[in-house]
Amino acid sequence: VAWAFVHADLEESDAARMLHHGVVQRARNQGWIGLKQEVGAQHIDSVEAECFEIVLSLVPGATRNQYHMMGFELDIVVSCPIGTLIDLEIDELYHRSARQRGIDSRRDRFLEELGVTVVRFD
Repeated sequence: VAWAFVHADLEESDAARMLHHGVVQRARNQGWIGLKQEVGAQHIDSVEAECFEIVLSLVPGATRNQYHMMGFELDIVVSCPIGTLIDLEIDELYHRSARQRGIDSRRDRFLEELGVTVVRFD
């Protein structure tokens, strides 16, 4: 449901806010706030891969292309000792379109309400 909500261009309304809040509450109640074990495709010839190597040299233990329990793929993840997750998003050109910016904004809001700090690099 979260993925569909993020990709739908719903206008801001009380109903949309209530749906968003309901999905976040359900995720919290079910404990869907961490990472899944599976990882996404590991393309070695991308800007994301180059950025990951830099981050990994500075932050041992960072991971790449992890999936959040809500189904969202996180580009580069740093797991902090206190349990906080930091998602470093390496945005390519298509993230500059108005539609993709809306999707990214709604996605980030979901993740942040579930305790993930999202940092985007354009």
